[in-house]
Amino acid sequence: MRNWIAVSEIVRNAALAVAAFVGTWLAWRKFAPERTQAESAASQAELARRAHVTELFNRAAGQLADERLEVRLAAIYVLREVGRDFPDLANPVFELLQAHLRQQRTDYGEDEPPIDVRAIIEALRVGSSNMTPTRRERIGPPAVDIQGAFVRRTDLSGASLRGANLSNADASGALFRNADFKDALLVGTILRGADLSGAQNLTEQQLSDAVIDEDTKLPAYIDRGKLLTVARGTSVPTRAEPS
Repeated sequence: MRNWIAVSEIVRNAALAVAAFVGTWLAWRKFAPERTQAESAASQAELARRAHVTELFNRAAGQLADERLEVRLAAIYVLREVGRDFPDLANPVFELLQAHLRQQRTDYGEDEPPIDVRAIIEALRVGSSNMTPTRRERIGPPAVDIQGAFVRRTDLSGASLRGANLSNADASGALFRNADFKDALLVGTILRGADLSGAQNLTEQQLSDAVIDEDTKLPAYIDRGKLLTVARGTSVPTRAEPS
């Protein structure tokens, strides 16, 4: 009797399992077309979104050189959001903004940086410092290249300047606190009055290639007495005076 009850339980459980399988299969057959339609609709929506973003990117790129400050500023903000929402467009946005900074070379003299210049520098600072090792390996790091740019009194604190090209840039009075300068090019970079306190991977050789003065704040591990500065327009190097 006990054996019969056990066999009955096995048969009943097997029947329930088969019924559940059949029910799942019928449900899948029923909802498969709806799922396919939903996936197709999502794909079309994504394509439409990409087309819209491409249009925004092209329009903003053309507005960077607009005479009106508000138009240039809006274009920078649009590009920044595009790079943030679409990681595969982050590098093109990065390259576009720094190319604009190099080409314009707005000389604002002793005044504070214009708001659009500050906005571009902020986008470059955040864009470079937000690159994780995984993302760097996947799409490559956007090396900062502001060669020859006029970036006086701008703020690149905490930026990743690894492999960056700052040659011949005028960064007088700029903030580079805690920035990473590993393998950065500083040939002819004007760093008079700049704040490099806490900077990482900065070498005496890099600073000897740059132009500093007694107001330049250096990391604690740099011996100012060993540095050579070359004043622009002269051929004789002069030793940096101790602060």
